[in-house]
Amino acid sequence: MLLVLSDLSSKDQIPKHLNPEVIFLLGDFKPRRIVHLIDFHFKCPKFGVTGNHDKDDLYLDTNIINISRELHSWNGKSIGGISGVPRYNSKPYGQFDESEVASYLGNLPPNLDYFLAHTNPLIDEQTDNAHRGSESLSEYIHMKKPKHLFHGHLHEPKEYVIGDTLVHSVYLANQY
Repeated sequence: MLLVLSDLSSKDQIPKHLNPEVIFLLGDFKPRRIVHLIDFHFKCPKFGVTGNHDKDDLYLDTNIINISRELHSWNGKSIGGISGVPRYNSKPYGQFDESEVASYLGNLPPNLDYFLAHTNPLIDEQTDNAHRGSESLSEYIHMKKPKHLFHGHLHEPKEYVIGDTLVHSVYLANQY
């Protein structure tokens, strides 16, 4: 069982009764001690990306592997990821330029098993600037066809399909 967590703001939102095989963390954990509680409570492998409200050192001093802009494998499955959201203000962390992300995503192999992101794929233009999503991520999905893409940020749990990719919008804790 996969346990995927995103946008937690209370230790009470951590489902401690579960025994997952792996945990994916999608960022925006306030306060930071929630990350340490997750790391302490669960002894399985943990992979994470940071959100737009997290500093880059979110997973420092934990057993959580920050997978942003890296490739890893778990149980024979390939995992990649990207932290942050497209730039929408002048804050010095938690945001990226589309061109630099497009370059990274273009170099990934096709058909990854799991891709982790805080940002969502691009959605309609009427969405506010902070939640519009990433055009580069949408292009990556269409071109490289990861099997599963997990993202947070929208505070709206749902699943939908883009091309050959099952997209999981995660809010709080979801099991798969």
